[in-house]
Amino acid sequence: MMGVALGKPGLLIVGDSLSQPPAHCFFSADKTNWTESALPFDNRPFDLKYFNHEYLLVGEGGLIAHSSDGTNWLSQATGPRPSISCVASSTNRIVALGVSPKYPEYQLAGMWSSNGLAWNPIQFTNSHRMTSMIYDHGRFIAIGFDGYITVSTNEGETWLWPDRATTYDLFDIISSPLGYVASGRETILQSDDGLNWRQISTAPGHPTAPGYARQIAYGNGTFIIALDQDLLFEMWVSSDLRQWTKLTTAADKAILVKFAGDRFALTSWKNDFVPPEGFDFVPRPQPMVSRSVYCNGLYFSFSSPLGFASPPDNRSDILISQDGIHWHSLARIPGLYGQALTYFDRRLFAFGSNGSVVEFQPFAFLDVEKTPNGAVKLIPTSSGTATPVIESSPDLVQWHTVSSREVSPENAQSFYRLRSN
Repeated sequence: MMGVALGKPGLLIVGDSLSQPPAHCFFSADKTNWTESALPFDNRPFDLKYFNHEYLLVGEGGLIAHSSDGTNWLSQATGPRPSISCVASSTNRIVALGVSPKYPEYQLAGMWSSNGLAWNPIQFTNSHRMTSMIYDHGRFIAIGFDGYITVSTNEGETWLWPDRATTYDLFDIISSPLGYVASGRETILQSDDGLNWRQISTAPGHPTAPGYARQIAYGNGTFIIALDQDLLFEMWVSSDLRQWTKLTTAADKAILVKFAGDRFALTSWKNDFVPPEGFDFVPRPQPMVSRSVYCNGLYFSFSSPLGFASPPDNRSDILISQDGIHWHSLARIPGLYGQALTYFDRRLFAFGSNGSVVEFQPFAFLDVEKTPNGAVKLIPTSSGTATPVIESSPDLVQWHTVSSREVSPENAQSFYRLRSN
């Protein structure tokens, strides 16, 4: 059962359609005699309310349907959207890949948009599941389960399927000075063009049971992977993808790692993790788990409840940081089990497992940090559409523009704010 609503016409109950769409509803005008009918759409329903003399039903794929009598429905559904698992953007398009929500196929499906508002389907004929995707030098490159890799060189219109270099699952892909690098179960793959792949090394770990390299990042001449060894996580580093050195001991907490600006940022399920020297750690309170960290000059931490919550209890928090140390909560989105983020046309988009797409309005934050010598360091964080101006005031009445990002100790006793033009 997905929803119950009591209205003037009577009591309406809507069932779930996870196992076999379409969902069925049950209506009774007297709470004794019931009429069963199938909803006239395949979208999975999420919530039901009685509002403004109508039953209102919302669900998967942007479904908005209403009924005045609990039996006849008018639907504004846009059609089932894929359950998105990975997304990337070029200068012209956002491309998102996932699986079709139609049971039981769960076929590979995708969608693209040139403006973030209107979405066009991408049709596939196979059932491969993709886990991560990047855009680089005119190519969308996606990796997935069973070693499958797909590449598009024409903005997602058509897709090529290179020969597999492994049959193991692949989890993450990056671009680096050594070419494209994909990490996965017991393997590290490398390619110069995204089409021809080879195994450059096995994932480090126990000799008889190599782990799952679930995250890989590159920066400052160093590759770093988060290795899952039977749900115990280790951090390993390498300069050449062949020789790996372990940084930390195993711990029962998942770790995500990304590089942006001049540093790595690590996120974990728990607060008691001690990061290796030279790495910044971003603690996350339980029971939240960071789903993704996306870097485009900024860190975006996409967090959702641990486990599989059912709508509408599932939710996602968006956290943002300029330096990986100072974090701000940008939004909490109910009913969105977050899967992927992308930054397109100076706008931030979040994608949910139910086909939802959320765009964030321009934002700006200001961190004020005191240095050991008593000076004040000003750290602005803003979206690309916002032009931040730092201002200071001694009395909160008269405000003046601050030209420097660091204020000397003698001038540090002031109020500061970030204003967007």
